[in-house]
Amino acid sequence: MMAELAHHNWLTQHWLEIAAREFCGEADFRRAQLALFLKRGFPTRHEESWKYTDMSALTQASFMPREAPAHTLCAAIQALLTSHVLPAIRLVFIDGVFYADFSDTTQLPLEVTYCALTELPATQLTRVSQQVFQQHDATRYPFALLNAALFSNGFFLHIPAHCKLSVPLHVQFFTTQAQPVFCALRNSIHMDAHAAADILIEHISIGHTVQNTTNDFTSIILADHAQLNHIRLQALAPTASQIANVFVEQGEHSQFNSQFFACGGKLAREDVVINQAARDAVCQLSGLSLTMHDGQHFDHHVTVEHAAAHGTSSMRYKTILDNKSSAVFNGRVHVHPRAQKINASQASHNILLSPSADIYTKPELEIYADDVKCNHGATVGQLDNDALFYLQARGIPADQAKMLLLTAFVEEIFASVREATLAEYVRVAMGYTHAS
Repeated sequence: MMAELAHHNWLTQHWLEIAAREFCGEADFRRAQLALFLKRGFPTRHEESWKYTDMSALTQASFMPREAPAHTLCAAIQALLTSHVLPAIRLVFIDGVFYADFSDTTQLPLEVTYCALTELPATQLTRVSQQVFQQHDATRYPFALLNAALFSNGFFLHIPAHCKLSVPLHVQFFTTQAQPVFCALRNSIHMDAHAAADILIEHISIGHTVQNTTNDFTSIILADHAQLNHIRLQALAPTASQIANVFVEQGEHSQFNSQFFACGGKLAREDVVINQAARDAVCQLSGLSLTMHDGQHFDHHVTVEHAAAHGTSSMRYKTILDNKSSAVFNGRVHVHPRAQKINASQASHNILLSPSADIYTKPELEIYADDVKCNHGATVGQLDNDALFYLQARGIPADQAKMLLLTAFVEEIFASVREATLAEYVRVAMGYTHAS
């Protein structure tokens, strides 16, 4: 394996660092995952699911060791946390390192375990090993393998049966490095029967020249009747990149409500896989992406596996593109032979503000059951000139009229965030406040 690693200097560096800090006694698992990734190789544009996303820059990268953030950057983060007060249980990471002084778990119920992986109690090691160290399809999800081999931290959340959190959980991953740095994070959420929670996972850069590349992985297990409102917010610097995988296992009558928001980063790829393994599971997925800068590229792939009867799923994703930016949306619904009485819908709606912007949208239905209700659709267009003229004819300036139409376009996605304080927090982060 070391001979194969020799072709990727930064992989060699990170593997040696991880090998020196063995976690949970799973060095053999990590070694096997890295070997599988090296055998598979980095994805190329010759593969269908990577057709429109060029990852060659990652193979040629020269990542540097992480440096401790400067005192001024830590002070800026502290000021940000103070000025943007969100009533929540908070866990803060800076460049992949957990900062207890910036975190706040005072409202965490005693029966809930919520911590950084490096702070994990010994009593939870068995549970973590079962969920964190799991194998995924090497061909379809190569960066899940790379994450398993190289992750250095992340968070763990276990909510016991019938526990309903009264305030949201807010996990903030700050990036600060002005030099190219690779960071792998692995997160685990386990909710027992009838548990309920709201959680916001936020990736944010401090400064406009941050060059972190983040590879994060989140595993979510929802037991019977569990309910999770899950929000991901990506607001990275225009020079940063992110590759993410989210895997969800749903029990009977469980509910997974997920919203994805992205407005930053140069390159962002996210794969979301929902496995409805038990009957009557419900998932409602929505997202909003803003690609506004030259060379900015977002790639969002969502798969719902309907493996049991009476399942319900919906996808509604919207993108606004400007300048020479590009985006990809691929939504796939797979209905298994025994999954009768499925109700699934998906929609992709996109607005191009520039003739140089590109969107590639591909909704898919793969159905092997005969008693289902499934539909999909996609639209791509520009702002309605008649609507713009109508608003300007009534004295509204052109820029304000344009903003009003865009706000109306995105409002549906913000409205899907069920917790009011989280909805407003995301609005501000995305630049769509009520005043706008």
